[in-house]
Amino acid sequence: MGLADIFRKKSGVSFAAVDSPDKARLMNREGVRERMYLMPLEFGGEDSPRNYVFVPRGVNALKEEIDGMIADLVEQGEITGYRASLEYKGKSVVPSKVIIHATKEGNERFTETIDIW
Repeated sequence: MGLADIFRKKSGVSFAAVDSPDKARLMNREGVRERMYLMPLEFGGEDSPRNYVFVPRGVNALKEEIDGMIADLVEQGEITGYRASLEYKGKSVVPSKVIIHATKEGNERFTETIDIW
């Protein structure tokens, strides 16, 4: 059981009704969501809206743990590429999944999926 599986079992929450930026901003004001960088700043990602999304509190910590494992693999020369992609359900503006891909010379070496809801 991975980190993502543990989060999914604990959350059991649906964000299907969060289908507009206004509803998402309300969640931010209530402290329900937090910023998550797609390309970590440590990997050269930019601190700009193009590089982050807002996810339910706790998801970012999971991604940071995975990114830390990838950073170790980068230091060992096992990883040379990184990408994080998002999946959504219905009209919700809250991602339902974050998929992290780590590659070496274009070949997939590591993939982890965080099922958010």
